[in-house]
Amino acid sequence: MEPTPSIRIMIADDRPIFRDALKLLLSREVDFRVVAEVGYGDDVLPALEKHKPDIVLLDLKMPGTHGLTILQKLQISGNGTCP
Repeated sequence: MEPTPSIRIMIADDRPIFRDALKLLLSREVDFRVVAEVGYGDDVLPALEKHKPDIVLLDLKMPGTHGLTILQKLQISGNGTCP
């Protein structure tokens, strides 16, 4: 029996304590794997391109690029990744 592929998750939030707590909770689930963490809005899009997560947990109010702007760029790209 082949192992089930894990769901790749990226956490984008400017509060380290929140990222750490969320990562700890997610690590308890066998099907989840945190592949990236960022704490600054400008780092979100490059991290998305580099790590290609399945899910992004995105804080809308981070320093740098606002979360809604990031979501708009993803929507414009049409496939969930940036151009």
